[in-house]
Amino acid sequence: MPEHTLVDLFVYGTLREGECNDLAVAAATHSLPAPIALGRGALPGTLVDFGAWPGMLAAQDVGVSSAAAAGMVRGEVYRIDVRLLPVVDAIEGYDASAPQRPSCFVRRVAAVAVVDGVRPCQFYPVDPAFAVGKPPIAGGDWVAYRRARDSQGMAARTLPDGASPSQTRRP
Repeated sequence: MPEHTLVDLFVYGTLREGECNDLAVAAATHSLPAPIALGRGALPGTLVDFGAWPGMLAAQDVGVSSAAAAGMVRGEVYRIDVRLLPVVDAIEGYDASAPQRPSCFVRRVAAVAVVDGVRPCQFYPVDPAFAVGKPPIAGGDWVAYRRARDSQGMAARTLPDGASPSQTRRP
């Protein structure tokens, strides 16, 4: 089997383990090697609620210079085969061949805080223009927020047409 490049990926929403776009399931569905879980991670920013999924406003996109002022978005870090990135791009509705094209999610690299320091990771923040009016998610943890919301019987808001990226498996 040929060697393929590995990259680290920070996921904070529906790509997390057990969520509707679980990264390991996406890899298996496309016959790609399973992602290697490296542990929890965090990035300065704010999560906002799109209803069926979160979006991350990266601190630098909203003019916040310190993690304390921005808050932290919590997620998971994985080492993945680079061939999985186009699959994740499709889930997020991001076209890597035309990054200037407007889309809700973009792909970037950032220094993610992990247990043993920082690690450069790919991640998918939202374009701030798409997050106008979306409510913030306190605590920066989508899974905890979604579970609490679901346990209280609060359904995710219906999404207007065109408000979401190309959603292969998102509700």
